[in-house]
Amino acid sequence: MKGTYQYRVHRVEIVNPKDIRVLAPTPQSSLTLVTCHPFYFVGNAPERFIVRAQLIER
Repeated sequence: MKGTYQYRVHRVEIVNPKDIRVLAPTPQSSLTLVTCHPFYFVGNAPERFIVRAQLIER
């Protein structure tokens, strides 16, 4: 699907790297961003920072 889409962040959380529930499918279009946490950590970070956003309907 080509075009521009807008998303609204609805949840931010910090989880254990083994917590894969944050990657589970959702009933509506969503976007999940995952990065290491803490942000300054070098190497295998002990946590993951999760941002979940939902598509804003056109």
